Amino acid sequence: NFLSLALGRYLSIAIGAVVIVLMGRALTVADYGRFFAALAAAELFAAVLDLGLNRILLKEGSAARERTGAHLFNILLIKAGLTVLMLAAMQVYASHQGPLYALVMLLAWTKVADNFAITFDAVFQIHQRMEYSAIILVFSRLVLLAVVLLGWRDQAQLLYFAWAYLGVSM
Repeated sequence: NFLSLALGRYLSIAIGAVVIVLMGRALTVADYGRFFAALAAAELFAAVLDLGLNRILLKEGSAARERTGAHLFNILLIKAGLTVLMLAAMQVYASHQGPLYALVMLLAWTKVADNFAITFDAVFQIHQRMEYSAIILVFSRLVLLAVVLLGWRDQAQLLYFAWAYLGVSM
């Protein structure tokens, strides 16, 4: 379990580094900066979505596996409420970003999808099925790499990459 999870994460990091380099080659310097500034803002606002809930799910689900479904339901309900708050805050932030509004909101939705995926990943960890987590992680990074390669080849614009991130997160 540990080996498959560690290997999957290291492979994912390596693929992510290639994705960042390809995006740097595909976008102008200004667009590259805009993309990662918007991504950083989305990450900052997305911190509200977790609040330690995934750790609670892991702890409580591991202690009583038969209650994992109930814990998952409660945490998803809390996260749904936090998502509404986060997206409202991102909406206010994005409305001040002018032409970058769509970029900021796409990346906000990407962070929401990522956060819910991490919550469901915790269920695999509770049932000690780390290989599924590793396979899903590497597969999603490979899909992102393929889509970014297409964008790089076709000299895609800024929003293409935001849509790519959102699509892979879903």
